[in-house]
Amino acid sequence: PPPSPSPLPGSDDDELWEDMGHRPLLNATQGAGALSDIAAAYRQLLGVVKLPAVWGLTAFLLSYRLGVLSTESAYSLKLIDKGVAKETLAFLVLFQFPVELGTALLAGRWAASHSPYAPFIVGYALRLAVCAALLLLTDAFPAGAASLSEHAGPFGALAGLSLLSSFGSTLTFTALGSFFNSVSDPAMGGAYLTLLNTIANMGYILPRTPVFWLMDRLTRAACMGPDGKLFDAACPKKAKDFLGPSACMELGGSCSLRADGFYLIGWACLALGGVIGLVYIRYLPVLMALPLNRWRVQVR
Repeated sequence: PPPSPSPLPGSDDDELWEDMGHRPLLNATQGAGALSDIAAAYRQLLGVVKLPAVWGLTAFLLSYRLGVLSTESAYSLKLIDKGVAKETLAFLVLFQFPVELGTALLAGRWAASHSPYAPFIVGYALRLAVCAALLLLTDAFPAGAASLSEHAGPFGALAGLSLLSSFGSTLTFTALGSFFNSVSDPAMGGAYLTLLNTIANMGYILPRTPVFWLMDRLTRAACMGPDGKLFDAACPKKAKDFLGPSACMELGGSCSLRADGFYLIGWACLALGGVIGLVYIRYLPVLMALPLNRWRVQVR
């Protein structure tokens, strides 16, 4: 059948036509104006990136997680590598969830009612302390632990440390969010906040790959013969695979871990985090005390 004709402009059918969603496309002038507005918004955002204050904040956001990133990201994987039951670890996470909601509420209220500096420093120090305890607990955790009833102490300590870590993380996150909100330019809408949050997320995403790569590279397993001599045979890097078939076992030897990259990187990052924290104690008050015009782009 032939297509139905479009309604005449200005008629009642024309209004019904538009109400049904058949609105005319932007004309050339409107389209050029929209493109001009988009280009102006990107130029303004580029101007924000060039601000010295934002450069200083970027250096901070890309580095403040370095002290805790390796341990917080990999301790559960290390426990699984030691043979700890994944189901029990998953149950702990499920059990902690309602408690974490309460601690998140407390942390959020504190961080929102004070200057962002104090909650952030407390949360940062707490995360460093918890990561040190997690490294010690992971090393001492009984291999192959599967039951909460048989290993209530280690699993209880792990649950407590996980809650403290979550509390510290919420403190730092909420404090930074409060600071971002105080320095962002309302005239730019949510673009300023989105930019700062994106930079903060890069501080978590970018270091992960090199950190895990270093953990793997620094892990060394050796093949020991019955007389204690080293055999030139390959061993798996995961402790749970040492008793499985390998070139070492074929020669009558046994595999043992000589160096563990998880602990080497974990303690090195903690030391780095402590040094960086001492810098933050002096640097953050200066950064947070900058006048608002240092965070604004001058529109010409």
